Amino acid sequence: MRKFVEQPALVPQMAEASRNLVERHYDVRKVNKVILEAMELA
Repeated sequence: MRKFVEQPALVPQMAEASRNLVERHYDVRKVNKVILEAMELA
């Protein structure tokens, strides 16, 4: 938190990086595909 107070320009950069990470790893379509494949339903 201190880093964000000292360098507020990092906030939007970190937010975008976090969003990109979540979209890559936790996209509901990708997660559902993995589950369906594991259940041999796809």
